[in-house]
Amino acid sequence: MGNVVELKQLISLTSSVMPRYTQEVYDKVISLLDAIIAPEKSEVWKKIGDELLKQAESSSTSNADAYFCLVVGSACVGVSIGLKREENKKKY
Repeated sequence: MGNVVELKQLISLTSSVMPRYTQEVYDKVISLLDAIIAPEKSEVWKKIGDELLKQAESSSTSNADAYFCLVVGSACVGVSIGLKREENKKKY
């Protein structure tokens, strides 16, 4: 659960320097993060990251929404990579 809390804190801290995204997009991103049941699984983070990156590509609302999805999606993929590394260290 630590990764979810840390990412939410990062979103809060960076919101003042990011372009203003819509509340609808923010709510969707937060609900995706809140829905993470297994935060220690890299596949879960990768799936959410990929979904947000797709949404960034197809965002029809604003550039700020696309940028927000891109930043958070990239962060989710980064968490996924870190978790995968930890999993691989435990194997060997």
